[in-house]
Amino acid sequence: MTTPTAGELALLRTQPQQTKLYLSIYEPQIVFQAQVNDAGAAKGDRVITYDSVTYGNYLSIGNGMTMYVGTSAGAKDKGSIYVYKHDSSTITVGENSHINWADDDYLTIVNFHQIWPVYPRYVQDAEDITVYKFYDQYYISQNEDLGSFVVMGSNYAGFIDPSTGTAQVYWDASESENVYGTTGSTYQWSFEGGTPTGSTAITPGWVTYDTPGHYRVLCNITTPVGGFTDFGKRHVSIYDRPGYGDNTPILRWGMDEFTGSRDEGGYTARLWVKEDVSSVVDGALVIIFSDDWYGDTQQSIGGNSAQRENIFFVGYIIGESIDYDYKTSTVRFDVGSPTEIMKIGETFSVSVEDSDDPVGDAAAKGGDPWFYLKGLSVKTALYHYYHWHSVAQFLMDMRYVGDDFDIQFFDADRTSLYDAGSTFLKSTVFGEMSCDRQGAVYFEIGAEATDSAASSFNQSMFIDNHDWMGTPSIREKVTNEISYIEAGGVAYTNYKNAGDGSFTALLAAGPGETPAYRGKNQKISGLALTSQNQLNTLVGNVYENRNATYPEVTLDLVGNFRNLDIAPQEIVTMTLNAADTFRGISWEQKAFTPRVMSWNYNPEKGLLLPSITLNEITQGNAGETISIPVTPPSGGYEQPPIPLPPPVPPIPSLPSLGGAGVYWIPIWAGYNDTTLATIDWERNPGVPLNTTQICRVMGQINVPIGVSSVYVYLVGDSTDGGDGDIVFSGSISSFDSDGNFVSGDTLPNTLFSSPLGGDSLAFIDTTLTLSLTNESIIQILIYRQGSNGSDTYIYDWFANGFWVIFT
Repeated sequence: MTTPTAGELALLRTQPQQTKLYLSIYEPQIVFQAQVNDAGAAKGDRVITYDSVTYGNYLSIGNGMTMYVGTSAGAKDKGSIYVYKHDSSTITVGENSHINWADDDYLTIVNFHQIWPVYPRYVQDAEDITVYKFYDQYYISQNEDLGSFVVMGSNYAGFIDPSTGTAQVYWDASESENVYGTTGSTYQWSFEGGTPTGSTAITPGWVTYDTPGHYRVLCNITTPVGGFTDFGKRHVSIYDRPGYGDNTPILRWGMDEFTGSRDEGGYTARLWVKEDVSSVVDGALVIIFSDDWYGDTQQSIGGNSAQRENIFFVGYIIGESIDYDYKTSTVRFDVGSPTEIMKIGETFSVSVEDSDDPVGDAAAKGGDPWFYLKGLSVKTALYHYYHWHSVAQFLMDMRYVGDDFDIQFFDADRTSLYDAGSTFLKSTVFGEMSCDRQGAVYFEIGAEATDSAASSFNQSMFIDNHDWMGTPSIREKVTNEISYIEAGGVAYTNYKNAGDGSFTALLAAGPGETPAYRGKNQKISGLALTSQNQLNTLVGNVYENRNATYPEVTLDLVGNFRNLDIAPQEIVTMTLNAADTFRGISWEQKAFTPRVMSWNYNPEKGLLLPSITLNEITQGNAGETISIPVTPPSGGYEQPPIPLPPPVPPIPSLPSLGGAGVYWIPIWAGYNDTTLATIDWERNPGVPLNTTQICRVMGQINVPIGVSSVYVYLVGDSTDGGDGDIVFSGSISSFDSDGNFVSGDTLPNTLFSSPLGGDSLAFIDTTLTLSLTNESIIQILIYRQGSNGSDTYIYDWFANGFWVIFT
């Protein structure tokens, strides 16, 4: 919120106080009525042909307006959908399956915009996929020329001043932010029912309304680069004050409960209305506004939208909660912040990758250019998601608060519009997505992850025992909840502003390498980071916050402190005297931030009083860097690496001996007369037979069924090249199933002259052969006689295995 001035702080503590709340339910004007003109109309149709226009003109239809479909004039019994496009004979609506279209259905279009998810369309061909946003928008350059979050002020409801006969509503888009930081955008405003009727200023200021009614305000922001336009749409309800005219807000109503929580992302309330129930419909816009007095001063204080201090709440009716009591002519229903409506609107999964050239990357990597975005960051990902996959961004102020972080990928599951953004923020930057009471959405880095949070956020006010009633409820922790946090992520540089897509994986621990002696361990991954120092600071602050001594303080406040809200995050400092609690706790201006707020309204006494739950603001010590090894350590739990057998070399050109087939036998081991030789796996997956000793290798194989003889070739090579003579000897033996020797053959010392130069494999004809009868196993031994004077090859020779031919 806007930090109260000294004068406003004095008023907030002035007694007595009185508040009168008024309930507005937006009643949109009908702009067009017709009937379906299509005998073949059926479920799933998007382009609806119409005729029999009974009200309005198609030129009065605005894209995004709500269309009701019914079986009689003005009815809604077949459903509702948003208008996408229109012309003189057809209306194109959003993708749908819930409406069973039929010829002569009645169509009613009203001047009202609801929160809808928007579904992309995927067209698959034989080689690739083409993506269309809003069903028919193919990629041009939309992910390279991003636009702005339109911040123009909340929806509004208020009175005509009887003394002037007019109502004044303030409009200001100066807080709108282009997500690339581009400046020079142009603005185009339209004020239905107001004076002036339009403006091109960033801040048009006060607009005058002189007639009660329900109106629409449009603000289009066009970015100079690429000419990309974002649209903002708000609604205004102007009433006569009770006693000064008949066009009053709902007067016979009440509020059973009203609570907001950052964990839930906004506010919900339970309301009731007597007699005037026609406007209580699913998705209707609800605004609660006020007259306030502090002592003798009539003034409203609070709110985040400029000149909206009298707007207590903006939300929507949740249709499934509507409950009619016909006996008492009462209807009860729930209303919720825009985030509550976003929770019940689900859209498809979305994936985006950072790119310097979306079109080029789509051609090189596959997919559609819509899958790539230039300058992907937390902020641009949120903009892309809510601009192209819902209409929510058009209907409420959205603000990104805190540092932005470059990211390489953005992925949102098939989930609700709220859960997609909330989950993304929590898992990437310890962020939160919350609504204030006036319906603005804030994307914020959480206080626990904000360094020097006590001085980083706006300070709303200080409170002491003059500001609460009863005894504060304080939750105190005497031992740590968390003993150790390991947090990791990636510091990435996106392709915007000369970035190169480089990244560094980072890891840190809090409080340090050594855990505290009490509490649980937590591991956090997937964070978007900027540096190792930033991560160390972050993990230290998160560790401290999760072990806060006073994580929650709940107070019943004695004044209409509407300057306090759950969003955006703000600082409330609290002084507590030892006499204020039985525990004797004392603080002096200790920093907290509001987490939960509940409001109780007593219309008979004119009292609007809040209860507030505060979270302690902490500041931790930096954690410690964890070095990330190239190969993760085993920690003593990994199995030692298992050496792979040497690759099977190609079958050589062998004599045509015929028979049952050729079999490969890998080398079992290499060893000399006393010691096993070491296998040189890095140099060659074979067994070295060296130049100075008698070294041998062995192979063994089961005898195939139905064969009568065997012939043996030795396969090997030398990576050192060169020429020279090698002396081999060897033997082949056969054994029966009990391991008894049956027969054998020997190879005496034999000179093989210069067959081994270069890196190619050599196939040595050992001449070893056996006749077979009922043997089960064949065993082969080959020796290099390195100490023989005739062996003149000066390098190790590597034996890979044997080819054996059974016939």
